[in-house]
Amino acid sequence: MPTSRPTPSRPGDPAGAVGTDFVADAMPGDAPSGAVARSQLIPAVRRVLRTLSRPAEVTRLTLVVVEEAEALAHADSALLCLSEAEGELLRAQAGSGALGECEGMLLPLEGSFAGQAALSGQAQQTRDLARDPRSFRGREFGLPTGPALAVPLLAPAGSIGALVVSRAGTQDAFGAEDVARLTAFAEVVASAIETTRAHARARHVEAQVEIWRREAELGRWLSRYEATARLDRQAVFEWEPAADRLRWGETFALVFGRAPAASESLAAWLDAVHAPDREQAERALRAAAATTTPLHLELRVVLGDGSLGRVRLRETDRGEWRGAARIVGVAERLPDAPAAEPLDAAAREQEVVRDLVRGIRHEINNPLAVVMGQTQLLQKDPTIQHDPLLAQSLEALYSEALRIQDVLLRLAALEDGYPGEGAWPGGLGPG
Repeated sequence: MPTSRPTPSRPGDPAGAVGTDFVADAMPGDAPSGAVARSQLIPAVRRVLRTLSRPAEVTRLTLVVVEEAEALAHADSALLCLSEAEGELLRAQAGSGALGECEGMLLPLEGSFAGQAALSGQAQQTRDLARDPRSFRGREFGLPTGPALAVPLLAPAGSIGALVVSRAGTQDAFGAEDVARLTAFAEVVASAIETTRAHARARHVEAQVEIWRREAELGRWLSRYEATARLDRQAVFEWEPAADRLRWGETFALVFGRAPAASESLAAWLDAVHAPDREQAERALRAAAATTTPLHLELRVVLGDGSLGRVRLRETDRGEWRGAARIVGVAERLPDAPAAEPLDAAAREQEVVRDLVRGIRHEINNPLAVVMGQTQLLQKDPTIQHDPLLAQSLEALYSEALRIQDVLLRLAALEDGYPGEGAWPGGLGPG
């Protein structure tokens, strides 16, 4: 049986009361002569293992542990405490019964009943948890009165916490068989918790790799999108409202006749906007960021030669990238004032044809770029690569998109000042 020693009365105890039977030393030699009752331990272990085998239920592991610990020790309540802050504190992760009131509480390793078990690596007992000197502010936090047992959670690298059970009131203290059963169960629990932590770390690394992969794919998609914009004599912009940043692609000079400002701030770009139009431009950009209304803005800007030019900013897509909301779009030069001399009939007819061809290409270019980009992303998805039929369908879709791209390049050759087929290095074009 646990050994105890009397302790002097303390301030606040009833007059004449003597605090006895508070402290019981760990008793490694008091385990029962026979093996631990497997009929009780094995079902508890199996339930813990079933929880681990189902990832969707891993978050329930702590609750399963306290329920099984309470049943194994024939206790009225249980508490699972795990180390935090580089092992200097314990946090009560889950509890049942009266100890359930302690969930979320932070306990010091030195100066708490559970911490003593975690530090010593040995079971700790008391006949009155609320009045035990090792209990961290026991009365203040309303710890239950009655016998309690704490066993360490020992992992290969050391203790990771403690498992506490208690009985209400004047019930019998925990015996050697209770200590042995709970200690054996705690070994399984410690291993299970370390496994879940390892899985969580692996999932975090996998998530980071996936974020990097998606960013790389998005970067390549933007490059293809910019090639499409170059074909249309447009400049691609990326507006990040949270950072007040406006980035421009390499085709900026095609529209503005000069290189972009060294700073990517919105204010730096607004400096190049014709002064009377600046307020309107900033207001339109802010409104697009605050609502779901697509950005569509026409304004005058100062071109590279100092003259004024009319430019249209048009949103083509928006979404999350690198954890921030972004709006992607294109800027295009608008034609200057019509020539003073009227065009003859043939010239007007050619101009109408050019406008028609330009409009058709414009309406096809953007969706084609999206289709080709998304198709390439899907082709690299591991789940689709294992589906031959779906992979074949995606390949056929991409092949047909390439045919449409060739048609667009031939149409571009019909317009004055646009490159013909084969003019794009590396086969770059829409998409």
